[in-house]
Amino acid sequence: MRFRFADCTFDVETRALLRAGRPLPLSENAAAVLAALLQKRPLPVPNVELASAVWPRDTSAPARIPGLILELRGAIEPRGDAEILKRTSTPDGYAFAGTAIEDRRPVISGVGYRYRLYWDDREIGLEEGENVIGRDRDAQLRVDEGGDRITVGPVHLIFRARPLS
Repeated sequence: MRFRFADCTFDVETRALLRAGRPLPLSENAAAVLAALLQKRPLPVPNVELASAVWPRDTSAPARIPGLILELRGAIEPRGDAEILKRTSTPDGYAFAGTAIEDRRPVISGVGYRYRLYWDDREIGLEEGENVIGRDRDAQLRVDEGGDRITVGPVHLIFRARPLS
């Protein structure tokens, strides 16, 4: 199962994290915490439960969760934006507070996304049907301000991905 949030895609099975279509380095332990938070969202997950997802036999592990959350925040939370990972007091733990949707873009095993947009040095997976590109937070494919060759005014593109005949 894959999830999309902000400008990131996370694959729970492979633990691969992409941001704006580019792979991000993420430790296996931080990926396990992110998977647990996404699967339980929007409910808070106690540190004890997060630690057991990473270190099942280590009872002192909950104290190491804040370090993994810091690693995740550095990877997925742009500076100045609202926190996606929120600390909770009851239970003592964290919650995934961002909007995350299941990524249903079709994938061909060993090849990647069935429908793709090649943009500079990136390959972006597309859904079958309508795909929205823009600077708006709700766009499926976000374009950063002043980058990626789009420099004038608001841009909102809609196109359809169809199988080749």
